[in-house]
Amino acid sequence: MIKSLLIFSLRNIVKNRKNTVINILGLVVSLTCVLIIYHKIDFELSFDRFHTEYENTYRIVRHTTGMGLNLKEGEWEYTVGVFGGLPTAIKNEIPELKEVFSIMTEEQLQVSIPDENLPIEKTKFTVEEGAAITEPSYFKAFDYKNTGFMWLYGSPEESLSEPYSVVISQHLAEKYFGEITCWPNHCN
Repeated sequence: MIKSLLIFSLRNIVKNRKNTVINILGLVVSLTCVLIIYHKIDFELSFDRFHTEYENTYRIVRHTTGMGLNLKEGEWEYTVGVFGGLPTAIKNEIPELKEVFSIMTEEQLQVSIPDENLPIEKTKFTVEEGAAITEPSYFKAFDYKNTGFMWLYGSPEESLSEPYSVVISQHLAEKYFGEITCWPNHCN
């Protein structure tokens, strides 16, 4: 039975070559489109999944053209940077939002620490990895609870509340300030 069905199918494929090629090409194109769409949606939904409120987290992206941003006529640019007054305006206009904050990223950031107890080479350095400049409410919106992220010094509630305060990783702290064997919140 199966043998006769296979023979019948092969005869039809050989007999109707053009239709077979068109059908197979259509199937390949449609499956390719489905896979591309699936991967795009999966990629877009994968961001910030480790935060407990990821379902309620949104990001504003600016869509600009020209405006002297080294763009040619008719070119568009998508960037996460928004104008300075937008976060405040959003807070005022949409009171239902729990937290609204801005983030500005900087590459090759020059940092200086006003500390007379440190040698001069330890008080000025460049952060090659880049840095993000943000507001205290950042750690209210992004809790990092599902990441294994652990505060070795300070707490999310206190961080970034004072001017010129920073949050850095243990790796960067040891890179710029030397080995630290015991942190107030956690000792090795």
